Amino acid sequence: IGSRALSHDSIFIPDEPVTEPSGDHSMSQENVSDKVRNLQVSLVAVCTLLLNSYLLFRINKIC
Repeated sequence: IGSRALSHDSIFIPDEPVTEPSGDHSMSQENVSDKVRNLQVSLVAVCTLLLNSYLLFRINKIC
């Protein structure tokens, strides 16, 4: 993934030189909060879908 491990201690050295992020790539706290909120909503949706699927499987297995 663009880096190599030196040992089992999970120390990675990037293959390319590390550069400072440009202004375009930096995120404001507001953008980070929005991204976290969107991830939380997505996680809840996936968990709900999985739970509903599991419950339907269990109901069908009983009947």
